[in-house]
Formats: sequence, C-alpha cells, structure tokens
Amino acid sequence: IDGQTGSDSYGWDFISNDPHPYDDHAHGTQLASLVLSVAPQTKLMPLKVFNPWGITNSASLYAAFQYAVDHQAQVILCAWSTSVDSIALRQGIQLAAQAGIPVVVSAGEGGWDLAHVAVYPAAYSAEFSNVLVVTGVNESDQIIEAGQGGGSARRVAANYGAHDVAIAAPGQDLLVAEPRGAHVVRTSPDLSAAVAAGALARVAVDQGFAGGAQSWISILLGDAEVVPQLARRIHGGLRLRVQR
Repeated sequence: IDGQTGSDSYGWDFISNDPHPYDDHAHGTQLASLVLSVAPQTKLMPLKVFNPWGITNSASLYAAFQYAVDHQAQVILCAWSTSVDSIALRQGIQLAAQAGIPVVVSAGEGGWDLAHVAVYPAAYSAEFSNVLVVTGVNESDQIIEAGQGGGSARRVAANYGAHDVAIAAPGQDLLVAEPRGAHVVRTSPDLSAAVAAGALARVAVDQGFAGGAQSWISILLGDAEVVPQLARRIHGGLRLRVQR
C-alpha cells in the first residue's frame, strides 16, 4: 500500500521478473478490492511472489519486501499463510520493521490455535512488533468455522490465538471484486487481513504518515471494540469495526 507515488505503474512480478504482476486466481484482486473499499484513496503496489501453483522462493520473498521499502510503501499486506519457516521472509519483515512499516498478515486457515501450531508469517509477531496478525469473524462476532459462508466456494475455518492474534475483522460472506469486472462473495481470514490493512492505511493517512508501525498499530487497536466472547481466542477480545 503506497502512500506516495512510485516509479512504476503496476508493481512487479518477482517470479517471472517482469513488471506485470498478473493475478492468477483472483486472490490479489479480491484483497485489493477490500483495501480500497475501506481506504478508497489508497494507492496499491501489487508485488507477486507466488506462481500459479502457490510456489515461491527465498529470492522472490525478500526482493518483494526490499522493493516495497525502496518504493516507500506505508503498509505491507501479506494475506496468506504457510507452515514453512523462512529466513528470507523473516529478514524481509525485519527490513520493514527497520523502515517503520507495519506488516498486516492473515492468521491463516485451518481452525487451529496458533499457540500450538506455527503459521507464517503470523508467527513472526512474537519477534517483530510491526507484524499485525488478523483473523476473521462473522457478523455475530464468532470466529469463522468450517461450513460457514454461504457464498464461498471453499469452506474455511479461521485460526485464532489469545496471545498470537492481535485483532479480528469481518471475514465471512464479503463481496469482493474479481478480474474483468466480476464480483463474488467469499469467506476467509485472508480477506479480514485486507480489511484491517485498509483500516491501518486510514490511520496512517490521518496521522500524516508520521509515527510509523508501532504508532499506527497502537491507534488501530486502541480504537477497536472489545468483545468479551472473543477474549479466549483473540488478544484482548479486540474486533475491528470499520467506520464508513
């Protein structure tokens, strides 16, 4: 998420090494539409690090973070998860931390307690304070469970963690954009991370881009609503409610 004008128009594809980060499975388009729905004036910097089969490499991961930092990104969104620890991913997040850039990440899918299952990049929040871990809830402030989400092609369950997840955001039955003007309804904590990234971008704008990661995250969490029923699954029971 770019707070200033970058040197190119579209971002970069680090897998193909070209300036055309085309969206293979519409996931990136869905995320972008939610960021823009929350923060309409945001400039997006699409950086592609996965091939069509969901495979990446260390060089692509680190290069994407380096590109984002060098091109003055204000918020980095990593709305995906993996069980694989990565030195390159850790170093990329560290690079963002040194530049004062918050990294918003998905808690991931599976319905797991992150106290017992390591999911990355969410697990790096224990090491880096610029990592904001987000999970998904429905309209009743319940963690998304498998089988929920009438409009979703895939049934997902959101991960949770009373010490590992910072905040919950809407993630069930969200209307999202897809390429070529299409719209669909989807359910995923990845989408929740995009909503939170949009809200964090609004905080950054309100602060005149002063303060950086820790300041913006503190403001976002401070403005969140405390939902007692979530306290055993989310730190402080915090739930984001976006003001239109």
